[in-house]
Amino acid sequence: MYPPSSYALQFAMATVVMEQIGRLFINAQQLRQIPQLLESAFPTLPCTVKISDVPWVFRERHILTGYRQPDQSWRYYFLTLFQRHNESLNVWTHLLAALIILVKWQEISETVDFLRDPHAQPLFIVLLAAFTYLSFSALAHLLSAKSELSFYSFYFLDYVGVAVYQYGSALAHYYYAIEKEWHTRVQGLFYLSKLLSYQRGA
Repeated sequence: MYPPSSYALQFAMATVVMEQIGRLFINAQQLRQIPQLLESAFPTLPCTVKISDVPWVFRERHILTGYRQPDQSWRYYFLTLFQRHNESLNVWTHLLAALIILVKWQEISETVDFLRDPHAQPLFIVLLAAFTYLSFSALAHLLSAKSELSFYSFYFLDYVGVAVYQYGSALAHYYYAIEKEWHTRVQGLFYLSKLLSYQRGA
């Protein structure tokens, strides 16, 4: 048996290279089809409308178009997560931030015991408060266009999320920033002042 000639080796290598290039070309073709596959997987959503086509409660100053049609199914409003409209930026900035909070929470929980470590519990509270605020806000911007009742209900929920975040961040500042000897002296006063400020709407 004679060793293969250099010509045979070159031919074999060229064949292997051509096969790999062919596979890459097929993969590139499949990547180009992804937008079409996604488009066919989701139903066609109604087009957005102008400001004159929605009730006054949905109208925003200086935003003249891109409004979603009211009185559609809940499924429609959930699917508008993937549609460009006047609330897209608000939805995605809050949603992505909420996901980042969850990822950081998971990373920190690998080294910190939130339940047993009293020094970590304020951090747990502020992370939970931030996630609540961001997820409530994302829901409000995504689903409030269904009806006037939905608008007021979801933005009320959004304000609840803001209040939860304010209280959670205030608690974290209180436990992490205050000097130890002052902690017990001002504890009752701190809670009372925060409670009164929330009742006044501050």
